[in-house]
Amino acid sequence: MRCYRCLRRKDELARGYDLGLSMRLRTSVIALTSTLFAGLTLAQGPPAPDPPNPYQTIDHWGTLPAGRKWGGTSAVDIDRDGRSVWVAERCGGQSCADSSLAPILKLDRSGAVVPAQVLQKHVRR
Repeated sequence: MRCYRCLRRKDELARGYDLGLSMRLRTSVIALTSTLFAGLTLAQGPPAPDPPNPYQTIDHWGTLPAGRKWGGTSAVDIDRDGRSVWVAERCGGQSCADSSLAPILKLDRSGAVVPAQVLQKHVRR
């Protein structure tokens, strides 16, 4: 019984077709193509500079009630009135797990907390 692959290999060798050469040629073409694409990517130059920031940074905006400090801020959103800001902060630290402070505050345009708009903490246990 003869092996089909053996017969095929003998036939290819008889026609002068070398599988090793074909594989080396294919690998060389892939390597050359990859090198050319990498060179084109590097030749594009530096990235364009960022556009100017249209917003103004105001340090120390937002005053919390006496005895409370800012914690990690997890969310900020503008109120529907377009002048107030809602802030979700982590109760003066990085978590509200052991705190009785309200994590969601509404600040007016000047940065003062609007007392009636402080949402109390809701924790599911």
